[in-house]
Amino acid sequence: MNYFLLELFLGIGVMLLPFLGVVIWRKMPVFHGIGVILLGIYLGMVWNITGLPTIQTFHLEVQGGVSMIPFQDFSAFGCIANVIMVMPLGFLLPLLWENYRKLWKTALAGFSLSLCIEILQLFTFRATDVDDLLMNTLGGIAGYGCYLLAVRLFSSWKDIWCGRISRKQEKQEAILAFLLVALIRFVVYPLIYSGVFALLL
Repeated sequence: MNYFLLELFLGIGVMLLPFLGVVIWRKMPVFHGIGVILLGIYLGMVWNITGLPTIQTFHLEVQGGVSMIPFQDFSAFGCIANVIMVMPLGFLLPLLWENYRKLWKTALAGFSLSLCIEILQLFTFRATDVDDLLMNTLGGIAGYGCYLLAVRLFSSWKDIWCGRISRKQEKQEAILAFLLVALIRFVVYPLIYSGVFALLL
């Protein structure tokens, strides 16, 4: 049994079904709904890649170390990987919601995501590094640049992927997406994975 593939498909499936339900519930346009589902799957993968805690691994006491000196242990691969990891966020947010079509808002979203990751990693055995915060924020900005290039090449994307809803509804959708990912990855997924893994042993 290839447990990597099991975890991959199970992870995608666990994220796909709830987000599909939200898309149907809110009666989102087709392309906008697809984009929101992709955002949910992407955020779920980020949770897994960064080793964020789950209900089974969370510790109240601080476990990891903190490095506050920029580029103290410089790694070109690590910097590039951190930039690439957040680029999809910088691309999808302005594509899906007009509220994020300002660079500073998308950059702030990338910074906020990275800050949440670094804070949560304090409660695991992984290190918290200011380099990650800087590179992740840069990744959000780079993703925004890719969005600008995409809508210049495909001008219709500005409309077909956007929900065309009020600013209040946009904020509700974005917050709901992030909260749903946190609930699924912190509570639901680890319990389902443990159950499936136990059945296969």
